[in-house]
Amino acid sequence: MNEEVDVFVQKARLTVLANSMGGLKPSDDGNYWITMRVISGTTLSDVAVQFNPSGLTFTPAATLSIKLLGPLDLSGLEYVYHVSGDGSVTKVRVHAYPEATGWRVDIEVPGFSKYVIDD
Repeated sequence: MNEEVDVFVQKARLTVLANSMGGLKPSDDGNYWITMRVISGTTLSDVAVQFNPSGLTFTPAATLSIKLLGPLDLSGLEYVYHVSGDGSVTKVRVHAYPEATGWRVDIEVPGFSKYVIDD
């Protein structure tokens, strides 16, 4: 899967269950303000999703669904990489589903930092 292709993130969606957030103190109004930066690129390893605030955790895990377009075969994709704020890297299991116009990748997100798809 190391071939050069144009990979485009068509859609990214984070689903969080009510009352599942922790690890950080909410804002004064009781809410957590979340930002999500989605990066497309030339290769699959360029695709990344970065979340803030770093350190926010989910119990149970949130789900990140990414719709990818491009000449890809993700049938063998088993893991993505979670890069913590301190630079440590952990493998996170994923599920990849072929769709009519691309692939959907579902990632269980136990906490925030950065998630990178790579082979």
